[in-house]
Formats: sequence, structure tokens, C-alpha cells
Amino acid sequence: MTAPAPGITSTATESESFATANHQVSGRLVWQPLLSDDNATVLHVGASGRTFQPDNDVVRIKSKPENNLAPQVLDTGSIPSKSAQTYGVEMFYRKGAWLAGTEWNWEKVYSAYIEKTKAGQMSDHLVRGGFSSGYIKLSPYGAAVSDAIKAKAEDAKAKLTAGTLVIYQGPLKDNAGKEIVAAGAKHDQTDITLESMNYLVEGVKGKLN
Repeated sequence: MTAPAPGITSTATESESFATANHQVSGRLVWQPLLSDDNATVLHVGASGRTFQPDNDVVRIKSKPENNLAPQVLDTGSIPSKSAQTYGVEMFYRKGAWLAGTEWNWEKVYSAYIEKTKAGQMSDHLVRGGFSSGYIKLSPYGAAVSDAIKAKAEDAKAKLTAGTLVIYQGPLKDNAGKEIVAAGAKHDQTDITLESMNYLVEGVKGKLN
């Protein structure tokens, strides 16, 4: 299985605060050489690369963990350079019990990019969606999942697709007792408000700095 990412330039994001390159091309290739439902075994490998011309001839590589409220865990500082390249490798191996999960349906996303490009239109640089837009899909169920649980999962998927199941709706409090979603209010799957989530919901132990 291959899933190449198309080459992109930074013209669509040049005005954004995260833009750091005048021109860039990036790509990603993944392969699944081992997939066995009978043995509950998966092996996924991948590689990615990027070449770019940095703004003001200065490169600075920074990265945060998945929780964007956390501080930078990597910061190289400013490095003088007229061009730069980055490379990455990835691997996932699993052997054993597996229930279920969701995955990005990149074919749908990239097909929309290609059609807009063919039509001479600018592609959206910020894309979000869920089951209804076809941007995500359910991975195959593992052998340990019963038919009754599958039926409940499929029912939830159908409601998410129809928009009748809203996860973030009030009344909802954080784990300090503060109201974060008022009674009667709700945030749909694609609500940009969820991008700035900075709380742990009621019942979760822990705190954010």
C-alpha cells in the first residue's frame, strides 16, 4: 500500500504565522508489507522528505508534542542557510489483540486537491472533516470485538455521519468544576473552537500547566 503526499509550495500559506519557507516541496511514502487479520499482525513502514528555501536565509526547526499547550521540546535556534532538507522515517508493528480505530482517508483529501488544481483553483490550506465528508474511516475490527459491540460502533458511526451525535455538548465541565460548554450549547466535529481545547473534562485526573 502506498500513499504519496503531493509536492506542495508555500504560496497558499505564506501569510500564515507558521510559514517559514519561500518555496518548498514535500512528500511521504508508506508501505504495509505485513497485514494478517488471522494473526492480528500489522507492520507499517514509511519515509518522508522536504526540501525548502527558508525565509530570510535562516532555518529554525521547532517541534511540540501532540498537546500544543506544552512547550517546545525541540528548538535548534537560528541557523544561517540558503536551502535545507529534512527527512523522516516511521514504523509501526503490532502483534496481538486489537479492537478498532479510525484512520485518515487521504485518498479523499488528495483527490479534492487534484480536482481543484485541474480546475485552476487554489486548494484549501486548512482542511477538516469527519465521517460525513469521507475524510476518516473505521479500521477493520479485531477478532476480539463481539458482534454486539460492532453493532453499537456502527450505530455511533451512522449518527456521527448524520450529525445527530455530538460529542462536545453542554452541560460540560472541566475536572476543576468550571463550565466549559453551557447547557444547550454544542461544538460539532468541525468546529474550529475545538482546535484551542485547553482543558481536561470532568472525571479525568491530572492538570494542565
